[in-house]
This record gives sequence, structure tokens and C-alpha cells, in this order.
Amino acid sequence: MTTSDQVKRTPDAMSDGVVNMRVVDEILTADEVARDLRCSKAHVYKAINGRVGRVSPLPAISMGRKKLVRRSALERWKRANERGSDIVNTVAEIGAV
Repeated sequence: MTTSDQVKRTPDAMSDGVVNMRVVDEILTADEVARDLRCSKAHVYKAINGRVGRVSPLPAISMGRKKLVRRSALERWKRANERGSDIVNTVAEIGAV
């Protein structure tokens, strides 16, 4: 997925007539996050609530019982946990030697 797929850009008219492209962060539902991660919606809720082993909690916006996730937060979370798994594996390999 490219950066252009992740955010929507909307034009803002400046007072001098110049158009500024403002980045609008996409808001995702738990179902959309599940499709992106290729997992169940229940697993997404577990990640949000910090109940997935060796994975930091997924940042979310609570609207009553409904949870929403910013696209940028999801992408940061995926990168952080991807790097974290490499560190865990490296430490385990060092300890095994």
C-alpha cells in the first residue's frame, strides 16, 4: 500500500489564492482494520485492549462501545510491532547461544 492510498488530500484555499494540500487522516472501523491486518474483528478488539501477547496495544478512539482507529496510528503500530518482533527474536537467539 502506498502513502497515497493511506491518506486523503483535500485542497485548502489560502487567502492569497494559493491552494494548500492538507492531509486528512482516514478513520477506520474495527472491521476495516481487521481486513487490513487479515484477522478477525475480535482479534482487533483484543489488540486494542492489549490482550495480544508480545504486541503493544493498538491506539484507538472510543465512541461508546465502538472503537475507531486512525490510519496513521495503525501504520505506526504495525511498524513498531514489526521491529519489536525482530528484537524479541534476536534476544531469544542470543540467549540460546
